[in-house]
Amino acid sequence: MCTHCSGPPPRCPCGSRGPAASQLSSDVHWVPPISLLGAPRPHAGQPLGRRREKWSGPASSKVKMSPKKAEQCIMDLIDLFHKYTNPDDTIDKQGLLDMLKEYFPHFLKACDTLGKDYLSGVFEDNDRNKDKKIQFSEFLSVLGSIATDYHNHSHGAKLCSGDDDE
Repeated sequence: MCTHCSGPPPRCPCGSRGPAASQLSSDVHWVPPISLLGAPRPHAGQPLGRRREKWSGPASSKVKMSPKKAEQCIMDLIDLFHKYTNPDDTIDKQGLLDMLKEYFPHFLKACDTLGKDYLSGVFEDNDRNKDKKIQFSEFLSVLGSIATDYHNHSHGAKLCSGDDDE
């Protein structure tokens, strides 16, 4: 049986390929591989397909109806965040840098071309409460600044030109 919807294996109606619920203790949930973003990043000493407390799977598995495109984008952002989170549901500096390098290589290359080292201050600039962790709202701020830059680029600005309205 699926740990999410109690559907039949090997592929239940919610899309999970997780182990039977009887194989897991009641306080630990299996985290299935993230289909749209690749396999989850393991934390220190944890293999891929790891067990993790208080998380029941990708955000997209929680919606029973087919989501609209914008809703799916939001769920994909949640899945991206969870791909790089620590057990406390935050991202450390290395996780944020790894995510940016993996998912925004063209943006970072444009920054390098302009002589800007975007990665050098992105963590500190977005860690608003200075706890050396990136919470989900801080993660959205990072993505918001990149999205704003891409929006400005769609209107003719150079990519990685920042918030300048030149």
